[in-house]
Amino acid sequence: MKNLTSVAVSLALSTALLFALPANVNAAKIKKLSATPTSLRGTWYHLHGKKEGYSKPFIEKIVIGKHSMIDSWQQTREHLKGKHFVVSYYRRDVKFKGYKTRHLNAYFMWNQGDVPAYMSIHLRVSGKYRHVMLQTPQNGPFPIFTTFKPTKSYTISGTYRY
Repeated sequence: MKNLTSVAVSLALSTALLFALPANVNAAKIKKLSATPTSLRGTWYHLHGKKEGYSKPFIEKIVIGKHSMIDSWQQTREHLKGKHFVVSYYRRDVKFKGYKTRHLNAYFMWNQGDVPAYMSIHLRVSGKYRHVMLQTPQNGPFPIFTTFKPTKSYTISGTYRY
């Protein structure tokens, strides 16, 4: 009888602990900043072309400031200041095709909805190693944003390491 009560108590405690933990382990690792990192600030361009499923190519322009983000493609403007502007980020290991596994910070600069994260990295683009910005995809390769207006669509295949 004593053994049965100890089993019931341990089962109840483990069930309570299970519901006390966050559903997503990464949710516990998300941190917040009051401003965007300097490595992501500036004007970024990406050419969406036929390789990405668009019939007519167009350039997406993202302007990131200390407390703002303007995206020309989605026609959205986020210009929030003080306690209303929040930059969230998490650290993730990413393995890109042709590169070693990298430890990157993925930054979310909007405060609502299902939004992409952005990563700052140095990659070989157009024959040179350049500072570029990657956007996390819903599926498929990572779009590469450059500081120059590209004439072709740059993407890179990669997988997350958990």
